[in-house]
Amino acid sequence: MLVGATSFANMKKGRVASKGDKTFGFSTSADGPCTVSVIYDSVSADLDTAIGAADTGDLLCLGVSTQLNFDSCTAGLPPGDYAFVVSSFQGSSAFRAVVNCGSEEQISAAGQKTTGITINEIEGTSNTRKLLDRLHKVAVRKQ
Repeated sequence: MLVGATSFANMKKGRVASKGDKTFGFSTSADGPCTVSVIYDSVSADLDTAIGAADTGDLLCLGVSTQLNFDSCTAGLPPGDYAFVVSSFQGSSAFRAVVNCGSEEQISAAGQKTTGITINEIEGTSNTRKLLDRLHKVAVRKQ
């Protein structure tokens, strides 16, 4: 096992309808970079991501790639609670969202259970709607 600063990862599967969105929450106790990556199945879809502060909805990171089947954003985050959204700019698709926080990797043997970030789907709030509004405004500009 190679050990450095702790890196935690978790995955959440979901599906987003055309022009729809899903909102998730996570917490990190690490101080450093956190990446949200979304891998999706439909080549006719265009999914975008954003990370925001859970308590304010302030935008911290946008992923509005034109790359097919993948979107990602990374932000340096202090310990705390965060929300991220997966939004369909075009088309519907199943997806897998992965959150990874930490400055160095921890590689574990296959089958070894590790603790880590828990991703939970959450209900939209005024804060997450604020985050979605910012994401939609930037996504429209990328055309």
